[in-house]
Amino acid sequence: MLKLFLIVFVLLNGCAFNGELAMTKQVQEKIEAVDVVLIIPQDQIDIELQNHVNVPGYTKFTQSSVENEYPLFQKPNQPVVGSGLAASINEAANQAILSMDMKELEPIITQLQNYDFRSVVYKNFSSAVPSVQKIKINTPVMLVKSDTSVWRKLWLSQSKSSAVLFVKLEYMLSSKTLNMCLAAEMYPKSNELLKLRKNPDESRPLEAGNRLYRNVFYLNDSNVTSENIKGKLADGSANIIKKLVTDLNTPL
Repeated sequence: MLKLFLIVFVLLNGCAFNGELAMTKQVQEKIEAVDVVLIIPQDQIDIELQNHVNVPGYTKFTQSSVENEYPLFQKPNQPVVGSGLAASINEAANQAILSMDMKELEPIITQLQNYDFRSVVYKNFSSAVPSVQKIKINTPVMLVKSDTSVWRKLWLSQSKSSAVLFVKLEYMLSSKTLNMCLAAEMYPKSNELLKLRKNPDESRPLEAGNRLYRNVFYLNDSNVTSENIKGKLADGSANIIKKLVTDLNTPL
């Protein structure tokens, strides 16, 4: 039996995004060293299947059980299930379509059994660290799975560097298109960088006003097959990490 986290919904707006905060030369010059927390919550790829039967307000959705307080992909509102015979007929049709779609995707999912994507991303990120100019990235990078405010506060408080950069990557397969989303947020630790916060909030260190930098990057790669899925995942993660490196290297 295939093990996967199944998502059946219409993707609304891609990655959730609540505002970019560009890297500035002033921040870059004040950074002595940065600790990076690389967050990859998923153990397996998420699957999105379009609902082919037109039932207004109705969809099916199951979410990964991994601790993930800050999901990057938009999630739909709580489903509104129809009632009576019509809903039963539509549900049966949806199940039939779902079965056909899953049968088509099964070879791709089979290829990913025992595939350690988390390690692939970690290797690609570690290889990209030397390309970051003027900002010293401490190594080894911390690789974690759970993403909650409790953990982020702990990692931030324990850091001895001048700043902490949280980098989170999520990925999903949608109609044979690979979608990746990478979000990066930097928070200050040193006195010099604390002075550069836009809207300081000492009581809530993870509030937006305390950030020094934030951006979100996207990648879409179509025509995914069982033969190329691993290569697309490896290349995709390397390319989306390069986008982050380029952004860090071009401050305002």
